[in-house]
Amino acid sequence: MSTKTKTTNHLTDEVARLRSLVEDQQELLNDQRLRLAALEAKDSNGHGGSANGNGNERHSRRELLRMAGMAAAGAAGAVGVTALNSLPAAAATSGNFILGQTNDANAPTILNPSVAAPTVANAPGLLDVDGSVTSGATPGLAVSATSNFFRAVRGIAPVTTVTTSGVGVWGSSDAGAGVVGSSTSGVDFWAFNSGRIIQSAQPAGTPTYPGGVYDATLGAWTDFEIVRDEFGVAWIFVPPSTNGANVAPGTGTWLPLQPGGVGGTGGTDSSGALFTAVTTKLLMLTGSDGNTFQDMMPDNSPGIGLTGGPDLVLNITPAFSCLAVITGNADLYTDTSGYNQDIGIFVSPSSAPQNIVAWKESGGSAGTNSPNAAFVQAVFAMTRGTAYNVRLKWKTNRVQAGHIRAGAGPFPGNAGLTSVSPTRLTAMLFISG
Repeated sequence: MSTKTKTTNHLTDEVARLRSLVEDQQELLNDQRLRLAALEAKDSNGHGGSANGNGNERHSRRELLRMAGMAAAGAAGAVGVTALNSLPAAAATSGNFILGQTNDANAPTILNPSVAAPTVANAPGLLDVDGSVTSGATPGLAVSATSNFFRAVRGIAPVTTVTTSGVGVWGSSDAGAGVVGSSTSGVDFWAFNSGRIIQSAQPAGTPTYPGGVYDATLGAWTDFEIVRDEFGVAWIFVPPSTNGANVAPGTGTWLPLQPGGVGGTGGTDSSGALFTAVTTKLLMLTGSDGNTFQDMMPDNSPGIGLTGGPDLVLNITPAFSCLAVITGNADLYTDTSGYNQDIGIFVSPSSAPQNIVAWKESGGSAGTNSPNAAFVQAVFAMTRGTAYNVRLKWKTNRVQAGHIRAGAGPFPGNAGLTSVSPTRLTAMLFISG
């Protein structure tokens, strides 16, 4: 091979090497331009630090471009690389955390104290983020929120494939408070978006520990607790008291929160706590044996001919174990002298004879067609998830020869026998835990 050929091949290789070097330096230059833009954006918000030793907030654009040009040309060698590397870059896993930049971490960052007990140094927090600014002689001045909220700490979790998605902020403690929120005059804790709050279920029934914080220095209860048990019942703690004033820790009282709402048919259990049924039809019973309670039915006797019934029926499947206060009222009378009217509350299932858990007798033997207001009441324990049939029933006090009726009136006088005084059956459920 001739000397000329060797020289030509050598030049070709050298050109290829230099071209590759220029391409690498061009890529590095583009990267530095992107970092420069990020720095300028940061400084436009009033941030930055002294970087060039002359008191300026940052390198000038001319200076940075000059440094990048040195690297691109390769003229300064290691000096150019050093100048380029002096610019802050976004931190990645195992790198330093850089403020004002996007930091990439594919592994957890863990802060652990070196001492077991809090000290003056670490009491503010292992990671203390102060979302306030200092303004003149007013340190700790709050940053005002306009169209957006200012967040000292913000946690965002991605959607996951499990039922409960990611957790934005997680707080955990062995015996203390997992998360504490504090505001001088605002809201300590705000369920901001859906408004939903979920509590972990505790054992069923009354909690067995004091549910409040007593400050012995102040001599006052300062904080109180609400918990949910495994049946979904919410319990609140009420401190011990004497003559209307709170006293130092003693027994205290846990009380279940009383559900409300008008009763109705739910998906499985009934909804609500107040159930009632009423009729304004004239009711009549004939042929009673004086012993068996029967449903209160509309008067279908000749000349009256009302239909329907029974109307005084409640079907209740309580969503919580409770004491049901059940009441019935009616204006009772007879058309045949010598018979009294017995009215009773029927609940099935129950252990009572004929499932009559309470009954009252109304007078009538001294006169006829003279309505007498009767009222009957029972307190009956119901178990959650159990279907109960509740009715208002009646009978005569002995074998019947005539009729007994319920409903005075009518009112107004020309309204007819579907507008007599109401006969009502009501059940109010009071949670028993």
